[in-house]
Parts: sequence; C-alpha cells; structure tokens
Amino acid sequence: MAMNVAHFKTKIILLVVACIAIIVIALLRQTHRSGVDEKERTKVEREKFDREIQKQHEEFMSTIMRISPQDASDSLKREIQKALEQIANLQTAEDFFLSAYAADMDGNYSAAIEDYEKALEIRPDYAEAKSNMALANANALYYAQDYDKALEYYKKALELKSDISSAYNNMANIFYYKQDLAKEREYLEKYFEYANDRSEAYHEKGLISYTRQNIDKAIEYYKKAIELNPDYAEAYFNMGLAYSAKSDYSRAVENCKKAIELNPYYMEAYNNTGFDAFENFDYDKAIEYNERNLESTSSAIAYNSSGWLYALKKNYNKAIEYGQKAIKLNHNYPYSYHTMGFAYAGKKDYNNAIKNYKKAIDLFEKSPEFEESLAEVYYDIGEAYEKNNDKKKAREFKQKAVKLGYKAQ
Repeated sequence: MAMNVAHFKTKIILLVVACIAIIVIALLRQTHRSGVDEKERTKVEREKFDREIQKQHEEFMSTIMRISPQDASDSLKREIQKALEQIANLQTAEDFFLSAYAADMDGNYSAAIEDYEKALEIRPDYAEAKSNMALANANALYYAQDYDKALEYYKKALELKSDISSAYNNMANIFYYKQDLAKEREYLEKYFEYANDRSEAYHEKGLISYTRQNIDKAIEYYKKAIELNPDYAEAYFNMGLAYSAKSDYSRAVENCKKAIELNPYYMEAYNNTGFDAFENFDYDKAIEYNERNLESTSSAIAYNSSGWLYALKKNYNKAIEYGQKAIKLNHNYPYSYHTMGFAYAGKKDYNNAIKNYKKAIDLFEKSPEFEESLAEVYYDIGEAYEKNNDKKKAREFKQKAVKLGYKAQ
C-alpha cells in the first residue's frame, strides 16, 4: 500500500513537471512568435518610413530641378543647406548636383561648374546638370563682361531648358549694354513670359527703370509688385532705395523697415536703413542699425557699412578697423577699399588712400552696373592725388568722374 502511494505521488510529480514544461514551452513559443511579429512590424514600419523619406527627397530634388539657382527662394536655400549638412561625403550624382546648386546660388560659379561636371561623370544623361552647368558658365562670363561668350552659353542653356527666366533677363541686359534696344525688348518680353510670377516681373521692371535713372517709374513698378505680393521684402527694400535716390529719406526708412519686418535677416535693408538715418543726420541711429546687423551676420557688407558711417563721422581709425574686417571676409568687395581710401584720406595718409582707391577702381571697373560708384571713386582718388601734389593725375581722374556723370558736392 505504501509502495502504491509512493508510486502515485511520483506520477503526480512527473505530471506536474510535464505540465510546467508544456506551459514553459508554450510561453517560449509565444514569446518567440511575439518577437518575430515585433520584428516584422518594425521591418514594415521601417520600410514605410524609408519610402516616405525617399518620397520627400524625390519631391525636394524635383523642386530644385524645376528652379534655376538664381531663382531659388531664401527658404529653398536654407533647405538645401540643411540637406548638404546631412551628407558626410559627396558620392552620388545627386550629391554633386546639390553641392553645385548651392555654390551656384552663392555666385561661386567655378565651384558650381566643377561639381556639375562630377555629377555628369557619374550620370552623363543628367539633363538638369547639363542646363545648370551651361547657365553657370554663362553667368560667370556675364559678370566677367565677356558678353559674346556669355550669350553663347545662355543660348546653350536655353536649348536644354527653355524657361530659364534669369537667362532671358541677363541677355536683355547684354543687349542693353550693346545698345541693341530691339534685341533687348525681345529678351525682356521672354523674361516676362517665363518669370515665376507677375510680381517678380514688375519688380524686375522696377530694377531696370532704377538703373536707367527713371526713379518715379521704378517706384510705380515696385508698388505693383507689392500689390500682387504684399510680403515681397525685396520690393520694399528696392523701393526704399528709390525713395533714397529722390532724397525722400523718411519713406526710404519706412520701406526698409517694412523689408526688415518681413525678413529679419535682410542684411541690406538694415544697411540702407542705417544709411538713410545718417542722411537724416541721426548718426547714432545709423550706427545702431548696422551694429545690430553685425550681431546676427558677420559679413563684409555689414562691416563696411559701419566702417563707412564711422568715416563720415570722422572716426577714421574705427573706419579702417571695420574696413579691414570687411576685406578679411571678402577681398573682392570693392566698397570696402573705397571706405579704407576715404578713411586714410581723412587721416591725410594720401599714399594709402590712393592704394585703396586703386583697388576699388580695379574691382568696380569689372562690372558696368557699378558705374555710379566708380565715378565717385574716380573723383575721390583725384582729390587724393591733388592733396598729394600730383595735379596731372588729379585732373585725369576727375575728368573720368565727370564723364560718368559725377557732380561734385
């Protein structure tokens, strides 16, 4: 009887152990299955996420390819910069295209051309890289004043992509410089046809009128641009410049402040607001605007603007300090050398004044749109030569200034 009881207990224990084993195995299988399901879900979600990222990237690249670098908005420029920061090493054709596009937007055409070529080495049929490279070549030649070669490349770019509005605009400018007004009108019409929006076209008409010294017409066009696009910061800024040219400084400041309100990073608007405040004899306010600008943006333009204001206030050492900082940031910015020349002349250091004026002249002479500024530097270097007892050189440069329309104050 005792044996049977012991045997029964043993069977019970074995049964319990078996049940526990079955439960453990079941739990392990469930856990394993759950793990597999979780992995499957994670894989599906990752693939879905990857597809979404790829879709966003394709849409982003599609946007870039539709818009020429010269027409890129500030927001698109920021997106491109973010995208480039995420690329550790340039490897694919798209990587090089993006890098080229960013350089193109900044006017660094040699770097842009180099990266467009690399994109085409990887992908020879990259149509957008071909048209953008032709456009970058054209722009480089245009700003070097090699207009005939520039026209060849603009035509090549337009054969590859016929709706590049900036190409038509620059071609119109070339024919204006060549005094072929019929061709100029032809390409201006093309520009207006392909401009991204009518507000941009009116803004461009305003710029053209301004450069031809038809200030009232320029203001009229800027107002039309703003009617169509009330948030057009650049139109407000240029209207401020136009009012400044009419010596209507209160309206100039008003429009520049509006540009800053719409775009707090609009460096040039800060500069012009400062300049116009100076013209109204509010010296401290003018420098305040420019110093505030320097807090957010350390640029050659910003440093030079403050330097010029200090020079006009006869704080020549401070002007030279700021001019040197501007040149360190951009040694090809002509206005910095003009500021330095003006400051050295104020200190009666005419040799250094002449040296800096000459550098400004070399840079200004490369671009016809700087004609008004060039005339001013011609006159100022003439003054420096006169104070340095070189009457012949003084007369030579002052005559050049007068030929460009300069009127001594």
